[in-house]
Amino acid sequence: MVAIFDTILLQALPKPPESSVKSSRLPSDSEVRAEIANGCDGLVEDLRRHFDQNMDKFEMYCMRNIFDVPPTLLLEDDNGGMVVEGLGSGSGAGAGESKEAGSEGAADEAATDAALAELRDQIVAEHQAILQERRKRRTLKHVRRLYRKRLPQFEDASDSIRKATEGFCGTGPHGAAQEVEGVV
Repeated sequence: MVAIFDTILLQALPKPPESSVKSSRLPSDSEVRAEIANGCDGLVEDLRRHFDQNMDKFEMYCMRNIFDVPPTLLLEDDNGGMVVEGLGSGSGAGAGESKEAGSEGAADEAATDAALAELRDQIVAEHQAILQERRKRRTLKHVRRLYRKRLPQFEDASDSIRKATEGFCGTGPHGAAQEVEGVV
């Protein structure tokens, strides 16, 4: 079946003139290598160009959105004082105001850190309680499963003990106790 399709396709294709078939020659090894090298060089140049364009876009994005420092951010200068961005760390009224703002900011930051530490401790305690409850629940499920599995065996053993006691004493468990007392 495949051979029929191949034959039909070959007949449908236009045949090249015989003069072009005779004049076509295979390229030499050096021509093939040069063509491959040119293609690879072109590919590398395209890759570099697109990479540079996209890296420039990424750098612009980072500068706008990631490395942007808001003007209200308090930064610490070399002397340990707080500096409001844009005011500088010069002497005078601006420096005094920034140190006061920095001490208030440090107090707020300390209070926030303490609150965060307390919340973390609460989260850890709650997590531990949840884990303990899960362990208890898992143990309870295991005990229930064992109970359901072993209950018929215990009932059978109880029945056989009761029958043995009745057979031994003849009157049941109370009579067995009387018989044993009467023997002694």
